[in-house]
Amino acid sequence: MTGVAYDEVIEQGSAFSFAIQSASSTEPYDIIVIGGQSNAVGWGCGSHTNVDTTHDGRIFQVNEALAIVPAKDPLQHSTPTVNGIGFGMTFARLCAARNPGRKVLIVPTAKSGTSILQWDNTVENLQFGPSSSMSSDSTELFDRLVRRTKLALATNTNSRLVAFLWHQGENDYGYMKLTASPLHARMPSVAAYAPKLREVIQLIRAQFPQGQSVPFLLGGIGDFWLTVNGEDPNRQMFSQFNTQLGEIAASTTSSRFVSAAGLGSGASLGCNVSPGAEPDRAHFSSPAQIELGQRYFAQFTEMSEGRHPLIMPHFVSARASIQDCRDLEPAAIRKLSEATIRWLATLQPSGLTLHETFVVARQTGFTGAFGQGEHNLFLAGNPGANAEFQSRVTATAPQSTPPYATFAEHHVQMRAAGYQGLWLCGGGNCFLEGRCDALGRLL
Repeated sequence: MTGVAYDEVIEQGSAFSFAIQSASSTEPYDIIVIGGQSNAVGWGCGSHTNVDTTHDGRIFQVNEALAIVPAKDPLQHSTPTVNGIGFGMTFARLCAARNPGRKVLIVPTAKSGTSILQWDNTVENLQFGPSSSMSSDSTELFDRLVRRTKLALATNTNSRLVAFLWHQGENDYGYMKLTASPLHARMPSVAAYAPKLREVIQLIRAQFPQGQSVPFLLGGIGDFWLTVNGEDPNRQMFSQFNTQLGEIAASTTSSRFVSAAGLGSGASLGCNVSPGAEPDRAHFSSPAQIELGQRYFAQFTEMSEGRHPLIMPHFVSARASIQDCRDLEPAAIRKLSEATIRWLATLQPSGLTLHETFVVARQTGFTGAFGQGEHNLFLAGNPGANAEFQSRVTATAPQSTPPYATFAEHHVQMRAAGYQGLWLCGGGNCFLEGRCDALGRLL
């Protein structure tokens, strides 16, 4: 079964006219579509700051009645919360601030407690049980997303889709852990989830003109899900899940992974959007949702500006110096995903690779994660460390590395020879000697 056609939206007549008339004007919109489950809906609780509402007057949403109304938290998703905070408004505010001449229209379509198997536009007669907000299988979610989005595009011939923001997977990760669940057979592992997500991304994009080029941002699940719906020994399945999201984004046109590393749940603040309920262990807190919106936007702007991503599918620690690479010997490199190796090997304008840049930051005293530019935040708060970091980068990049003149020339020549991996720990020599593949992994 396919999604709704464009002319079906136009033919809805009164509902469509009502939506157009409800808008403050028929000026063109930059359209943001949000899909997924409850963390896309936004159940963030707790006090929060760092919210600039200056541009809110230019931000609208398509509501459940198919009317265009001013947008505010909580957004009117398929299962809106009473007073929860999501990442959508933060992303929209940043979009509005970046393009002051354009209005922003959010299309909220997420529904709490849903599986990727409920988003695939296929009726397979699956029963999701009383804990799901949709107990039986249908095409409802997909159809609603397409219908609302096409209605938004019809507001003005110059309205344009600018981003799909997707956050989903917690339920499916739960089915993987809950072996007694009837749905475990349909979702036994990350390997079963990945192709279904790829399918949904393509199904959605195929419904819209130029849909393949619209940024599709995939949010990672939060660390707190390690203990929801059972245990995950050694974080193995959890790590595989987020790593797979990163690899899907890396191998899909105009897509990016948005890490949720370090973001806490409502329980971390002892809060819940439902008064009297236990602290919320399953949803990002309000401050975490705001940070997540900023991370989505950071990936979005990097894509539009043609910059390399700041998000790693998973973190790789670096040692104290460029000569000390015990964690990235060829045997260790072999264990890394292809997407991670390619990402770490990306050459920066300085002439250093991303991994070399990270090592320099380590030398400057930063011991945290690099996945969201945390080292930049650390350095920004420490002028002395920042000056030392810049000095080290400036000094390291043009260093001689025989038989090439500099790091930069070495990297360019190795690329020309077919090497695509890390240059540290002898990976490049291993490749030239025929002992490793193009990514530096032992043959």
